[in-house]
Amino acid sequence: MRVAYAVTITESARRQLNHIPNPFRGNIERHIDALSEGPRPPNAIPLKADPGRRWRLRVGDWRVLYVIDDRMRAILVTDVLPRGKAYRNL
Repeated sequence: MRVAYAVTITESARRQLNHIPNPFRGNIERHIDALSEGPRPPNAIPLKADPGRRWRLRVGDWRVLYVIDDRMRAILVTDVLPRGKAYRNL
């Protein structure tokens, strides 16, 4: 039996998500929810600037940055940003 991951969104990532226009926000939220069943989907990659730690999920022109803890079966979403801003502070 496959055990789902618990997905948590930081307060700052929640604020970022709330500023996204509604049609895009709903799609991003569906992708975030789907991480609980598979934290490494085909459109996600580990960040080279942050090896072994954060992952990037591409959802259209938006990027969801998150950390996977396989031992605790948990995912922490740290940022939801437009493509141009997602990698500036790495």
